Amino acid sequence: MPIRRTTAFVSILLPTIAMTLRAQELPFLTDTQIGYLAGEISGDASYEHIRFMTQFHRPRGGSPGLMKVAEYCEAKAREYELEEVKLIRQKSETVPWHAKSASLWMV
Repeated sequence: MPIRRTTAFVSILLPTIAMTLRAQELPFLTDTQIGYLAGEISGDASYEHIRFMTQFHRPRGGSPGLMKVAEYCEAKAREYELEEVKLIRQKSETVPWHAKSASLWMV
């Protein structure tokens, strides 16, 4: 009886493993392209992008640095040789909030 269970288990397990291995293939990219991508993907580069962008973040948006972030993204897209890169500037109906200074009075 234990041999039958083992045989049944193995006969179910092997096709499952074969299907799983087949699912790991990337049919859209060649091995050369995958190698290029692996060489370009970098956690350090991602960290630097986030570091640049977050210095201009403001909770209510519309900060003076928001356009700097858009220009940075445009420049990086051109640097990465993306086609048809265009920064679209649009007028806003609202006045952005620009806090240049503040003071706290305790009474």
